[in-house]
Amino acid sequence: MTLKGEASPSQALNFPALGKGLLVTLILSVVLIIVCGLIFHFSSTSENLLPWVTAFILFFSVLAGSTMAARQAGTKGLVHGIGVGILFFLAIWFLVVLLPGSFAVISMTYKLLIAVTGGALGGVLGVALS
Repeated sequence: MTLKGEASPSQALNFPALGKGLLVTLILSVVLIIVCGLIFHFSSTSENLLPWVTAFILFFSVLAGSTMAARQAGTKGLVHGIGVGILFFLAIWFLVVLLPGSFAVISMTYKLLIAVTGGALGGVLGVALS
């Protein structure tokens, strides 16, 4: 017997959990981007830190969202975590394609690696906490 919101052993993914994890990731990343933008604007913080800050925001947002998704699913944390990471990466990629200008494939590969790593760690953490 499975609990409500928990994936059964035969079910590959808990899609509601993935959706909630993606939503948490999106909201948290927007909030952190706004906070960091205000900090950079109103302080004398060097813009040389910007690539590190954006990598941290990406990693932490995916980590938090995938932890929540895996915790809600209760099983297959690695799959749910990586799923949230890949879905968030696809959302970023979709926005980059829509916005004018060009993008670097190496930069997007780097973001994919960060998102998948954060998702995997968050997924394992989420199942451990459930």
